[in-house]
Formats: sequence, C-alpha cells, structure tokens
Amino acid sequence: MATPVTNMQDELFSTAVANATSANIKAGFDLLAVALEGLEQPLQNNVMVRLSGRPGDVFVEETKDPKVPVKWDENCASRAAVQGVIRAGMPELVDKFGLQFVTETNIPNPAGMGSSGASAAAGMKAGLALVKRYIPGFDLSTGEQIEAAVAGETARHYDNVSAAVLGGLAEKRSLYHNPLVPQSHDEFVKHNVPGWYVLLAKPEGVTKGSTAQGRSILTEDVKERYEKDARISDTRKRIIWRLEDGNLRGLAAKLAEFEDPVECARAENGFYGRGITPKFLGGLYRQFDGKHMAAWMSGAGPYMLVVVGEDRGRAELAKRIFFQAYAPLGYKPQFIEARLSNQGARSV
Repeated sequence: MATPVTNMQDELFSTAVANATSANIKAGFDLLAVALEGLEQPLQNNVMVRLSGRPGDVFVEETKDPKVPVKWDENCASRAAVQGVIRAGMPELVDKFGLQFVTETNIPNPAGMGSSGASAAAGMKAGLALVKRYIPGFDLSTGEQIEAAVAGETARHYDNVSAAVLGGLAEKRSLYHNPLVPQSHDEFVKHNVPGWYVLLAKPEGVTKGSTAQGRSILTEDVKERYEKDARISDTRKRIIWRLEDGNLRGLAAKLAEFEDPVECARAENGFYGRGITPKFLGGLYRQFDGKHMAAWMSGAGPYMLVVVGEDRGRAELAKRIFFQAYAPLGYKPQFIEARLSNQGARSV
C-alpha cells in the first residue's frame, strides 16, 4: 500500500470511467467510432489514481485483470494519465509526490470494442481530475485530451479513443494525422446518436488477431481509398447523417449495400474465423437489412455489431439470424447486449 502523502492536508485521489466503443462502421475505417453502454454487464473500464507519497515514482498497484500490464509505462491507463498531467503543466505531481494506479477492466479484450482506448480515456480523465484539485476549473481542449489519451494507448487508435473521450459518434476528419502539428478545433467531432439497442455477436471460440496482423493484411491501395475514393467518403457522410437523424432503415440499407474493402481483405485472409468470408458477411448484412437492422464488423472483430433499434426485444430476432448463419460453419454465437451511448469519459 502507498505511504501516506506528506505536506498535504488530505490524500488526493481521483477516479474516472470510459465506455466501450465500436469503430470503423464500414466506410468509417480509422475515422468513425461510437460509444456503447452495457446492459447486462458494465462495458466500461475504471481507473483510480492517487498521490503515492513516493516522489518521482509511478506504479500500478492493481489491475484486477491478469492480462493488463502492471508496469506503468506499458499500461494504457497510467501512461495516458501521466500524459494528461504533463500536458496540463503539472509534472510536479509526479516529481514531488508520485502516482499510484488501480485499474479495472470490464470490456472484453481483444474483441473489437476498444478496451485499451477506454482505459486510456479513463486514465487521462483521472489524471486531469487530479490536476483540477489544484487548479479548479482547469481543463485541456478536446483535441489535447484525445492526444493525451492516444499517447497512452499502445495501438494509437484515434477512432476508438476519440469515441471513448467524447461519447456518441466520434468523427475524425482526416485519416492522415500528425500529432506534432496542432489540430484545428474541428479535427474531432462528436455527433449525438439515438440510444438504440444493439447486439454484439461472435463465433464462440474465435479470438481476434492482433492489431498488427489486421493491418498487415491491408495493402496501401486499400488504405488510400478511404482518403481519396469519393464513394467511400459519401457513404461515410450518409452513415453519420442517418445515425444523427435516427434513420435506422436508411442506415441499414446503406451499410448493406456498401462492400467494405478493409472487411473484405481481412475476411479473405481468414482474420474473422474459418468460413467468415466476404460472401458470408454480405449474406448476413442483407438478412439484417431485410429486418431493418444495421450491422457492421466492430473494429477488427471478431464481434459483429447489429443495431436492433428502440425495441430491445428485436435482439432475439437478431440472435436467431446468427444461430442459423453460424450453424453450417460449426459455430455457436456468443452474445453481448448493449446500447449506443452519448456519454464520454468522466470522473466519478
């Protein structure tokens, strides 16, 4: 346990949480992600930071998850918190008192639900909350908060991190990003979304490959299309509009008709599991569109996200579609129920 803090009236600590996110959303590869709120399980990661009384020392006391690194400079939450403190101009919190962390992970990982991004967003918010105890009313700009959190997140997923920080549907305006160049105020934009119910499903026993593996499959041609192909950018805009307007039928149709080159490349290479081919995915999307449900591969998978709408009961229909689709491949589906959320990272 930490040594009591000296030269201060009370021991200072702060706690923050951030939600799971679902990124890419077909034409939004690396540019779009939406925040999720768990229903039967809390899809959020929690971070507590306090002054340790050990000057210059930063350490993770407990992670509550054996897969999460305990070395502070390998832990997304503690790295992002230190970045937030430093960018706030308060490095003395580390130098004079030291920082101690406890993290709790409630988001499946790896699963395509932005667990590391949520940890980084929560860590950044916890670090800033500690700074505000010294400087009431202080805050970093939205862009600075996202940059601090991304600096802590190992894979540097701007899409997941921005959605975890902002909540709602987060849009990154440029695919090519230089963190050393100050960003304009509209580099990251939050779009409010309806609180629609969603179902996440994956083939039982299938695990996600690494981010590096998922990206190694993609050719430069595929990646450049997301910046230069007018059809892709137009589809991305229409996805944003239909989510903002609550037009689920239109969203479902737009997603079903769009053949995502990233998804296709990964499916052709078996990244989502045996038998999960572009043809298989296309058939699933058409089935969901026929029921006015919107679907996409969540991040790099293996979970697929299906928006079922305002009636949570429609998730049972989506489950039947998954059971029927996976059975010929020898899979059973594994489910998580959630809803879209406009709530970003926050101190608690």
